[in-house]
Amino acid sequence: MAEWFRADAAGTIDPMSRHPDPLLFASPVPPDVVVDRSGGLRAQVSAHALRRYCERALGLGEVALAGFDDHQCRVELVDRGFDIPAIEARLAYYGGVAMHLGATVLRIDGVSLLVERTGVVVTIAPKGMRLKRKRIQPTGDSDE
Repeated sequence: MAEWFRADAAGTIDPMSRHPDPLLFASPVPPDVVVDRSGGLRAQVSAHALRRYCERALGLGEVALAGFDDHQCRVELVDRGFDIPAIEARLAYYGGVAMHLGATVLRIDGVSLLVERTGVVVTIAPKGMRLKRKRIQPTGDSDE
């Protein structure tokens, strides 16, 4: 079963969603997006991807969270003032764009998101790191 769901631009969930708790992953289109290319899809965001995005895209640095596991990092990031729900919503949206277009890697904010076939953003690669790209079956028309 795919770990994704469909939502419209307002974040309304498709009742045919198969995820056990789709509201947990609902996110609106980010305000800086001009054309929504997600097809209404949103990916799940792993704790590891959240950590790496904050370290690599937001400039926190990997040393700052050394000694914490991925789940402890979430608490530490909240304590440091990061808006975790907004970051997760951004990554979920762009993970949905990748799924909609049939990609497993998508570049945003100077880093690459790696999206598994199950619809989970699993890690964030820094600029210059080469990721293995595999084409997956697109979920919708590319004309949207």
